[in-house]
Amino acid sequence: MKPLHIDGTTLEGGGQLVRLSVGLAALTGRHIIISDIRGGRGGGGGLKRQHLVAVEWLAEACNASTDGAELGSRRLEFEPGTSTNQKRKFKETTTSLHDGTIARNIVIDLCSPGAVTLVLQAVLPFILLSTPSPRDHLPKPVVLTLHGGTNCSASPSLDYIQQVTIHNLIRAGLPAQFITSYGQTRRGYTQGSSSIGQTSFLVHPLRAGNTLPSLDFSSAQGSLVKINITLLAPGGFALTHLSEVITETLKQKYPNVLLAILVQEDSRHWRRYYTLIVAETSSGFRLGVDRLHEGKVPKGDDGSREVINSMVTRSVSDLEDELSHHEPLDHWMQDQIVVFQGLAAGKSLGGGAAREQGTSREATLHTRTAKWAVAKLLPGAFFDAVGDDCDGVGLTAGQIRRMTTRRHDEDVATELAQLSLEDQT
Repeated sequence: MKPLHIDGTTLEGGGQLVRLSVGLAALTGRHIIISDIRGGRGGGGGLKRQHLVAVEWLAEACNASTDGAELGSRRLEFEPGTSTNQKRKFKETTTSLHDGTIARNIVIDLCSPGAVTLVLQAVLPFILLSTPSPRDHLPKPVVLTLHGGTNCSASPSLDYIQQVTIHNLIRAGLPAQFITSYGQTRRGYTQGSSSIGQTSFLVHPLRAGNTLPSLDFSSAQGSLVKINITLLAPGGFALTHLSEVITETLKQKYPNVLLAILVQEDSRHWRRYYTLIVAETSSGFRLGVDRLHEGKVPKGDDGSREVINSMVTRSVSDLEDELSHHEPLDHWMQDQIVVFQGLAAGKSLGGGAAREQGTSREATLHTRTAKWAVAKLLPGAFFDAVGDDCDGVGLTAGQIRRMTTRRHDEDVATELAQLSLEDQT
């Protein structure tokens, strides 16, 4: 079969295309070539550390031969099942969980403060669906440890993934324990002096022969019932003042809503400020808005006040905007569900209630890019005209195989062409 060509400048033109394309190629056994990698980004594009590490791990996991897997590369060829290289960069071991269960132990080290959450997005579908266990056995759980940045610019924070992403995927239908945080976390930052952190997840892969269930995000947003807050700032005055300002501002805006500070932590550097506000609604879904300060910090307490007041004002405004659309998910969550919709069995439902009320928003560029990549790599996955609902391919756990479309080739070509036309408007 001819390799599938992925144009790295398509739509968002960033690392998301690399992560999705290589992750799905590893699962389906599809030979791909990605050209002009991150061509939509400044600074010359090419593979960054977090993209390369994900590619290297997936290549070893599916025994893929690669060409162009190096820092800064603008072209990557990835062909699963063809490597004859016996050397392994990532050594898998076993470990014993607290209850004595034996688990696979996987460690992925970025050797930099690059975002561990982006690596997690790339490898999680493969770990969930590529179980080597026989059909009549439960697969071993996986302890996945990631070394790198936990709070980085231009990527979901670890806090957002833990509090919003995982919760919403479970609420929509994924197994309750498909992934949970495990053990202690050490934070890694790109702000201030760079530092490499560490975090672990416990993943329960699907039993061989099973599929991901369809997901349901169609419910109305419902009413706001609780707000959870995560705060990272320099210890002392700044952290105390941030806590006071954000709680007082939210109390004035939402006087009848329960507020709780889940995390209030010393960031250990005068330039590190981060806030996450998570809105829990009666629908059971969560909306998150976060902000990592990336600019200068004037010295002294007055400088801290200036940064804090700006962050809180903008964060609360972002929360108001998210709630105003009456959608169950915030717009940062939209693109994160697409790969699971495409892989799942049956029809996954999108934000139908908000659409009927006329309050739904157009899909973000990241979301449109994710849908384009999923349609390309999983040609049986079909997103409806509005783009909210998806007929998934029902990829079976434990069967890494070349995908065959459920529809005629001309139907797939028409769908991809339609997606491209819509994305250009």
